[in-house]
Amino acid sequence: MIFGVFYGFVLTLAAVYVPLLNKLLGTVPLKPAYWLLVFGVGIMAIVLTEIFKFAYFSKKDENEVIEKKVSAIIPAYNEETTVGQVVSTIKDHPLIDEIIVVDDGSYDRTNFKAEQAGAFVLRLNNNQGKGIAMSKGVSAAKNNIILFLDADIVGLNHEILSKMITAVTDNNYDMYVGITDRKLYLLNKLLLVTPILGEKEP
Repeated sequence: MIFGVFYGFVLTLAAVYVPLLNKLLGTVPLKPAYWLLVFGVGIMAIVLTEIFKFAYFSKKDENEVIEKKVSAIIPAYNEETTVGQVVSTIKDHPLIDEIIVVDDGSYDRTNFKAEQAGAFVLRLNNNQGKGIAMSKGVSAAKNNIILFLDADIVGLNHEILSKMITAVTDNNYDMYVGITDRKLYLLNKLLLVTPILGEKEP
């Protein structure tokens, strides 16, 4: 809309300016030359508009790419044996530029193992539950897209991460939930129509 208004303004200016100039100078109006000038000014306006659009939207696209970076949040409670491996697996993924491990009042070396692997650790003074830990992680995150991972997940790799992340970053879904393979067929069917609550099944 802005570009259309700008283009119309330029054409109007040209249409008014040329006859006025002819009148002031006492020249004989040359209609073909007049419309040629108006046409030329219009083409110039279109070219300048396209240049502006290219510069503006290119910058906007760059900002969108930055916004599509992902913050990985890992709530952890006494997970010193596995949290380091989870962090190590995800830290080199190209779409993940922030890893936050929320140590939910662990009394083992969870925080040390997470920091050693390369994560930023947010420590809670006491065990407040997984939901609170996740919420604290979201508050500390710098990106709009959040990836939640369990601190004891096994079998994770970049291919699985990319499948989950791009489902959201490519605007195919607002949320993507990955569930470990379950043995109970009826439970799998039940999950299609009921919310997913609680901890990960062993």
